[in-house]
Amino acid sequence: MISSDRPILVFALTRRGCQAYARQMIAQLPGEFVVYCSAFTTEPPLPNCTSIKTYRNSFEFVLNSICVLPALMWAISRQVQRRQCKVAYFPVFHHWNLPLLWYCRHLGIKTILTVHDGTLHRGEQKRWDQKWQDYSILIADEVIFLSQYVRETVLARLPVRAHTRVIPHVLLPLPHFVFHQRQHREDLRLLFLGRISPYKGIELLLEAVEGLSSKVFSHLTIAGMPIYEPPIPKNKPNIRYLPGWATESDLSQLLQTHDVLVLPYTEATQSGVITLGIQAGIPMIVTKVGGLPEQLEEHEALWVNPNSEDIRTAILRLSASKELYESLCKNPEQHSSH
Repeated sequence: MISSDRPILVFALTRRGCQAYARQMIAQLPGEFVVYCSAFTTEPPLPNCTSIKTYRNSFEFVLNSICVLPALMWAISRQVQRRQCKVAYFPVFHHWNLPLLWYCRHLGIKTILTVHDGTLHRGEQKRWDQKWQDYSILIADEVIFLSQYVRETVLARLPVRAHTRVIPHVLLPLPHFVFHQRQHREDLRLLFLGRISPYKGIELLLEAVEGLSSKVFSHLTIAGMPIYEPPIPKNKPNIRYLPGWATESDLSQLLQTHDVLVLPYTEATQSGVITLGIQAGIPMIVTKVGGLPEQLEEHEALWVNPNSEDIRTAILRLSASKELYESLCKNPEQHSSH
């Protein structure tokens, strides 16, 4: 991905989210590297990590942008002088990316930025976040997109001067998962996994299972950190809601104990959840939107339109057909990378 005979600077300053992606990408870096990460991260520390006090709220953002960020820039200049670093890599979004990109370019360091979502999703449109990311894209020397869909969307919207390329989302690890041959059962245990946001289609999934017999689905588990209050019914024991960040152990257990992973998204750029599904060898029902079709071949998932009727039909098909279900149970080694 990155070729350099000098130490590579890596800025992965987010407190949570995309850290697993950053870890996998760092593992592929050639030679020596120095990682700067947030002291407030809620996830396991990244390798060779120097902790930086970023921020947890608006007050700390202002204060630490004045006090801590300049100190970080000074440390970068020392690294450049002492070790002659020539490349800086930004694998995840952070508000400090923009000033750091500018400063690294000022020092003559090549900057490489990964863009996960070119345009922020419905329910996540924070005006300044979008502008912050747009300016970062315009400043970077090289921009990596996770799907061709995002690349085309960004290039149609911004006058990008940087060299751009697409590197598909790496497979995220499931260290606590024990791969097993799944057995078809008619009363499917359905799973929705990942951050709960308006564009993720929770409402469509709830409509799809409404009225379905217990002979078709045993229960639906919705697990993830909510950024809004989803309309989860409180009087239905077959709808299980597990709000909050899931650990690697939690993810493994959920994928181990469910039969079908459902991604009912109404829009999407790419999805780390799909890579977890691949690793777990679990059949997936996926809406055909955005960059998702770039992550899986046509035969590797049950593709549906983003509406409750199609999702419901897919659930019924998987419940009724052992042959269809088993055709979607794949060992991770069988996955066809695009």
